[in-house]
This record gives sequence, structure tokens and C-alpha cells, in this order.
Amino acid sequence: MRKTNTRITRWFHSGSSVAGFSAVAGWVVACAALASPLLGGEEPLTLKGHARSVHSVAFSADGKRLASASQDKTVKVWDSTSGQELLTLKGHTLQVNSVAFSPDGKRLASASLDGSVKLWNATSGQELLTLKGRIGLVMSVAFSPDGKRLASAGGGPSNPPTTGVFMVWDVTSEPDSLTSGQELLSLTGHTAQVNSVAFSADGKRLASGSQDQTVKVWDATTGRQTLTFKAVTLGGIKGVAFSPDGTRLAVAGQENVVKIWDATSGQEQLSLKGGGLCVAFSPDGQRLASGVGVKVWDSTSGQEFLALKGHTNLVLSVAFSPDGKRLASASSDQTVKVWDIARERIDGFETSKKGHGHHAEDFQTQHIGAIRQRGVQARNPSILAARNLAMISPRLLLFVPMLLFSALMAATSEVSACSLCCRGPLALAEQFAEAGVTILVRWFETTILETTSGGRSTCRRSSARSSVIN
Repeated sequence: MRKTNTRITRWFHSGSSVAGFSAVAGWVVACAALASPLLGGEEPLTLKGHARSVHSVAFSADGKRLASASQDKTVKVWDSTSGQELLTLKGHTLQVNSVAFSPDGKRLASASLDGSVKLWNATSGQELLTLKGRIGLVMSVAFSPDGKRLASAGGGPSNPPTTGVFMVWDVTSEPDSLTSGQELLSLTGHTAQVNSVAFSADGKRLASGSQDQTVKVWDATTGRQTLTFKAVTLGGIKGVAFSPDGTRLAVAGQENVVKIWDATSGQEQLSLKGGGLCVAFSPDGQRLASGVGVKVWDSTSGQEFLALKGHTNLVLSVAFSPDGKRLASASSDQTVKVWDIARERIDGFETSKKGHGHHAEDFQTQHIGAIRQRGVQARNPSILAARNLAMISPRLLLFVPMLLFSALMAATSEVSACSLCCRGPLALAEQFAEAGVTILVRWFETTILETTSGGRSTCRRSSARSSVIN
């Protein structure tokens, strides 16, 4: 039977000077190593080249390339890592509103106010096909998951459009095919232009968002309308996105609110204030990105994870990389930015560029194995301080007194599964470790949870004190 002893020691205890010095040294070393990325955040990769607003951005399936569509009538392809411009595609005669890679990454589709949809060779930049239907202007394009169909949406020929037009085309991978470019479906029902269209991950459904404030869900094979709901009350709908599992729909409008709906019943599940104009789910469906200013949310709880600052004008499009570690944003400031939002897993804990985004239940189920394997042991308080500071947000580094850190690190001979964790100004996150101790750091107090061998937990609080676990 393992015995866990806990001792509470005040910082100014006469015997703690040596350990205190060691802790301070660790704090200074950690700050020196981490100050740049934590305090300022690593600068995003900024892609400059467009002469007007950038309206759409998309990653290729392998994440190596990025495509952007602009008011300057061009589409550009970039190396998503270096930011090097690879291609500039010219052919549209008016603003390009939307761009999408085919699932195999070989083709690009673009939609323009000139009423056309163009398909391009994504490697050479050669124009492969031009699609024109009964659409006065095209606002959005989306490939089906198998790459054989392309949905395009916009408005009728009147100005302003009084009807929403939504079409599905055959775009088989062989552009010289007799069926390639053939119109498969023409869907009507919206009473104003359709601004956004999205396929579900299984390719069986299509969602459309319109200036008429409604979202419609369609059978992608028959064109039958299966669901309609009014999603916003002010302005029109600018973006729609299916969750990867197809159960939810995210909707972005002009009213600075993003809403998540049940994709089958049309019931509202979440309303996220502070985002709008565009929306995208992460590949795992756990996060949601939105525009106006770039924000990343927990798609289940609605809690804001990140607010990424750098653009100087409205953010009109966002897209996650296929691995979910990066986020691209396109803005009216004529730039595209690529943000590294990967959460590093340190000793089983998740961190991000700006604070923590982290669930206790996720930790318990997904990361307890890392604790078991690594043991998470540190004999030197300086090493422990440096390691733990790597998981602390800039706010905590700036505002939590050094006294607290020094006290927590002082007089410790061995610490098992001990970590500092925060989540925003007053955030806390419960951590679970079989080693028996979790420390939750709030602003000026430490909560120590001690798990006995019998499985019961006791809790006590201390201010500017250290815990010693032997």
C-alpha cells in the first residue's frame, strides 16, 4: 500500500532558503527561454501578394499548399510552410469570392462575381474548365468528398439578386470526359442570394446559407430539401459548415454571432458571441474557428480558446489545416495569415499559444497513459519550475507573484505528477494522476488535492505555500 504524505511549508520558513534560491533560478531560466513565445506569441506566417481584400482561403488535403481568392480577380497558391507564392491564376473578370481544393489536391475550383466557376490544375495553374449556369454571381464553391461533384451557390441574374441559385455539377477528374461539367442539380428555394455551401463528410447532404437568413439542408443526390430553419435575425448568413461527423451545422452571420445547430432537427445548440462572417470546424470536430477577428472555440461547450490578433481589418475566411495544428485566415487587410495553434502535450497536458484549452475528462481518458509511462518525476526544483512554466499562459507569468511559484517549488525532494495549469484569468483544470496529487493554480491560492490509497480525496487551500509530496 502506497503512503502519501503532504507537508505545507511557508515560503519564509527558515529552512527553505536554499530550495527557494533553486526555485527562483529555475523561474528565471524558464522565463528567459520562454518569454518570447509566451509573452508575445509567435508571429503568424503572413502571406502578402494580393492587391485587394482576400475573401477565401483553403488548405490542400496534404496541408502543404494554401489557396486564396481575392477581390483583385486572382487566385493564388502558396507554400503553407514557407509562405512562398507558387501560382497566380488569372481568368476571372470580377472579384473571386471562394476557392476550394479537390480532395486529391490536383484541382482548384474558384467562384466569382462574374458568374462563373473555374477549375484549375493546382500544380501548373492551367485552366481546365469553366462552368456557367443560371447564376448572376457565384459566392461559394465546395467539392464533394469524392471529388466528383462540385456545388456552387450564388444569386440570380437580377441586381440585387431576388432568388438564390444553388447548383451541383459533374466534375470528374478527367476534364475531357463527356460528362465533366454537366449540370446535375439546380436547387431553388432561397429567396435571396446563397452565400455559402457545404457538403457533409459522407457526401450525402448539402447545406446552404442565404441572405434570406435561412439555412437549408438538401439530399445531395436527389436535390430534395430535408430541413429549413431561420438561423439569424439580422443581416444574412455568410458561412455554413458541417461538423466532421455530420451531426451539427455551424452558421456564421453578419450579427457577430456564430451558432451551432443540430443538423437533423434544426434545433439550436450553442450561440457564440464575438464571431461571424465565416466559420470552420477543426478536423476532429472539437474546435470551431470564426471570423471578424480570428477566434477559436470549444465546439461543445462554447468556451473561447483563442483570440488571435494580427489582422488590421475584417477576417472573411478561416480554414484549419488537415492535421488541425494550423489555422489560415483571410482578411480585408489584403493578407492571409497562418497561425500555429498546435497544442503541445507536455507530461500529458495540453497547451496552446495563448493559455490552456483543456478538459479534465479528456485528460482522464486520453492522457493518463502518458502519466503512467513517463512517471512525471523531477528531483531538482529548478527543472520542475522550468518544465511547469512551459505550460503556463502569459497572463499567469505576468500576474501570479513569483512568491507562489517559488513556494510551490521550494523544499521538494521528489514530485510525482505535479503540474501547474491555468486556463485564462481565473481558469482551472482538474488533472488526474495515479501518483495521487494534483495541484490547481488559481490567481493567488493553491488547491491541493491529495488522493489516499483508498481512493478518497481531501482538499485544502493555502496561500503562497509549497506542498511537499514524498
